[in-house]
Amino acid sequence: REAKTLASLNHPNVAGIHGVDQVDDVCFLALELVPGEDLAARLSRGALPVDEAIDVCRQIAEGLEAAHEAGVVHRDLKPANVRVTPDGTVKVLDFGLAKPLHPKATQDGTSTAESDSFLVTEEGLVLGTPTYMSPEQARGKPVDRRTDIWAFGCVLFECLTGRRAFSGETFSDVLAAIVGSEADLDALPRSTPRHVRELIARCLVKSPRERLRDAGEARLALGRTDVADEPSEGRTATGRARTWAGGLVTGGVLASLAMLAFRGEPTSDSAAPRHVSVPLSPTPGLYEGATNTTNFAISPDGQCVAFVTKEDEGNASMLAVRNLTEPAARTLPGTEGAEMMFFSPD
Repeated sequence: REAKTLASLNHPNVAGIHGVDQVDDVCFLALELVPGEDLAARLSRGALPVDEAIDVCRQIAEGLEAAHEAGVVHRDLKPANVRVTPDGTVKVLDFGLAKPLHPKATQDGTSTAESDSFLVTEEGLVLGTPTYMSPEQARGKPVDRRTDIWAFGCVLFECLTGRRAFSGETFSDVLAAIVGSEADLDALPRSTPRHVRELIARCLVKSPRERLRDAGEARLALGRTDVADEPSEGRTATGRARTWAGGLVTGGVLASLAMLAFRGEPTSDSAAPRHVSVPLSPTPGLYEGATNTTNFAISPDGQCVAFVTKEDEGNASMLAVRNLTEPAARTLPGTEGAEMMFFSPD
């Protein structure tokens, strides 16, 4: 159903789907062959110039807006799924993980993705590429278009800085950074316009309720051509969840005065987030083969990570749990050979 919906899209910033077919139990899509270089390959050589980054991401936002209006959320937006053609047209690719936005739609379709992606669709487990996952996606909660907005913010940040907004040596490091740390907006080039900084901050708010809600807003923000909006040279407020009234104003004392003057009191979500700085290296011998959701899970409150570990090659794999407030993970006796772990809602 989602493939047929996407096939009906005719937008210059979305790669076309020419058909969907099935051989035995395997479903596959016939996709448009898009010439050019994918954005991940381009970013491997460094950040884009500010003007180019803004233009590329404006076109990404246009493609997302079209997909969202058709009722589809991508769920795996990342630079490798964006291609820039020789004439400068940007196309969003690989809706292989896409699902309808409506929760009652079918969820029994087969999905494909890269080996570093999580490939489970049921609630309580996670799906997507870890580095670009939203906090709710990493926790296995239901997702909607705001998950794509988060990933879009990560891509825009990476285009401008040449580095990922959230990273780590292991999957658990990345997931912990997503749910417990803030992107370093001070890493953005000094020539980045203030409204672009504000857009990234709004895209990367942890709470979906406070996050930018619409790709069309991102498109409009990146399409601004007014020269009065000078680059911001000060430190930028980094995505705390606040009531947005009149826009986000950043930088030093001006930020404090402006927020007192133009917005109401912060919501209960506006307290500064707790930063987790303890390295998340799990118990020695982390089973590095654990590259799918059957071997990783995050607790609903974001405080614990469960994963598969091996003490050595001669032993069976076991479950380990790491609380983000503790310096090390602990293995769980009696869990030899376990997989498909999940945290119960209670």
